[in-house]
Amino acid sequence: MKRKTFVLFFVIIGVVILFAGISFVGVKTLGGKFLIAFGAAAIASGLVRAFDRT
Repeated sequence: MKRKTFVLFFVIIGVVILFAGISFVGVKTLGGKFLIAFGAAAIASGLVRAFDRT
């Protein structure tokens, strides 16, 4: 898999998980907080891979 498609995949998955955590589960529940944190981590790792040249 090319770097660009891999990063795009991670960011899209992260956004979907983040949106699902906010809208369906809710911010106040523990599961919602876990989903939001997991989505944010997926977006962050995708962006790190985008700027990582090694």
